[in-house]
Amino acid sequence: MQRRVFLTALLGAGAAPWAARAQGGDAPVSHAPVSAAPPPAAPATRVMALEPIVPANALERAFVDAAANEALRPAFRRALLESDVIVAVTGTGDNVRPRLVPLNGGVRAAAIFTSPTRLDEGLGRNQAALTMSGRRALTRLRHQHVVINYGLAPMLTLDPQDVQHFLAISTEPSQ
Repeated sequence: MQRRVFLTALLGAGAAPWAARAQGGDAPVSHAPVSAAPPPAAPATRVMALEPIVPANALERAFVDAAANEALRPAFRRALLESDVIVAVTGTGDNVRPRLVPLNGGVRAAAIFTSPTRLDEGLGRNQAALTMSGRRALTRLRHQHVVINYGLAPMLTLDPQDVQHFLAISTEPSQ
């Protein structure tokens, strides 16, 4: 599976040329005399460190714990399937569609949140949303990329194959 937990935001678009020069990549060579003024500094790349959420419910506690401890991830997966989640949507009535948010590489993902508070923090107040079980949400979104707690830490992205793996998990107690 290609699940990824992101704890920081993405680097700004200006980071790639700077990183290539820092790693000895092809950069223009200056033939200016040594006494010439140094070239202007590359634009500062801003990395936004996200503070982890303070869990407000059992699902969020499981999510934060799983982000810190890989051994707790199966418990988080079960909790996600069993708990109510918030699916951001656009439209109303028969025209309701999942709200898609941008990810790396031009990918757009349906946004799911672990509580109404996380929806407000991730997308702003007064966003249209539906509440349903995590299993129902993932079933409805099974052919799409999904992001859980977009813009927050922890944040989890799932490609359609990952969604199918989640849906294959049994939430029945083992005997």
